[in-house]
Amino acid sequence: MAGVLCCSCANLIGLNDLGGDGAGGSTSDSGSGGDGDTGGGTADTGGEPGGGGAETGGTNTGGADTGGTGTGGTGTGGASTGGASGGSASGGGGSGVGGGGQLYICTDDQFEYPEVTEGCWDVFNAGLLQFGDDDRGYAMGTSMEAGMQNGYVSFLPEVGPAWKNGEAAYLMYQEVEGNFLFEVQLQVLEPSGSFNPPARGDAFGGILAIPVTAPLSEEAGAEHGGYYAIKAGILANPSQPGYRAEYTTEAGVTTSEEREHEDAWEGGYLRMCRVDNRLWTGVKFHKDDYWLPLHGNDVSAGYETENEDLPDLGEILRVGLIGEVSGTDGEDGAVVRYFDSEFRVPLDIFECNE
Repeated sequence: MAGVLCCSCANLIGLNDLGGDGAGGSTSDSGSGGDGDTGGGTADTGGEPGGGGAETGGTNTGGADTGGTGTGGTGTGGASTGGASGGSASGGGGSGVGGGGQLYICTDDQFEYPEVTEGCWDVFNAGLLQFGDDDRGYAMGTSMEAGMQNGYVSFLPEVGPAWKNGEAAYLMYQEVEGNFLFEVQLQVLEPSGSFNPPARGDAFGGILAIPVTAPLSEEAGAEHGGYYAIKAGILANPSQPGYRAEYTTEAGVTTSEEREHEDAWEGGYLRMCRVDNRLWTGVKFHKDDYWLPLHGNDVSAGYETENEDLPDLGEILRVGLIGEVSGTDGEDGAVVRYFDSEFRVPLDIFECNE
């Protein structure tokens, strides 16, 4: 994936045309996949075994897995026929555009290549992060886990604003239309980045969703309501790691549910999942293999957003990653690190916690 260029992929539209695992998607008549030796299948099927065989032109490269590894044809490499993955992001047969015009590299950002992350994600309130190396606010790096090198994106939020009661903190987001499932792994560490929890309360990373109809403004005192969030980090008491699910109405009133867990800071998983007018949020502890539903209204099946007391979702949501440390200036902060983000489309509400 070296040398990836991501052009105009900051706004994610059309996830509903992706396959259930972020790959596969729909087919069309527009992409030829090249000839039988190098490209995958035909224009209509997006990767039938056909002329190239499974290794270079079949289901491995023109189909659901990667859409080409650099050998996916001379035209579009199945950009319209290989589903979400059609065409390699590194130029192996085209633009990497799949079902609904979605760029696959933006649905599965491993935070290994700065140009991909910058191309796929917009940022809001970058001035509230302290790295200050550019106008996006965050830093990127690599770490070794289980003998493998992993990329991450790192936030160091200023102590002060948080996404709560109509306030707005930092947000790195993509725009998503219709149903989606978004999952990410994170750590919330002391400001030095050492593998210890922050020695303070109200320090969180998490996933936030806010409709595109709700304006984002960096002006002092601007109101930001109508959003949902699932957070992990340190609760109000500095000695209490945990998770918090919350929503804030358009009037700026926040309702939340918390769950203490000693491992919440050290590498848990968060998930947000939309199916029509229902929004599900949940957490998975680092050492467990099941998802725990967590919602501000204490309903395990998710928010029924048509309820007049809950914020409306609209057709398109800004969905993204937050970093916040609520408190007063001069106090110690926290570093939030994110690994392995993934968008895909759920088939139904039951998939949200599978």
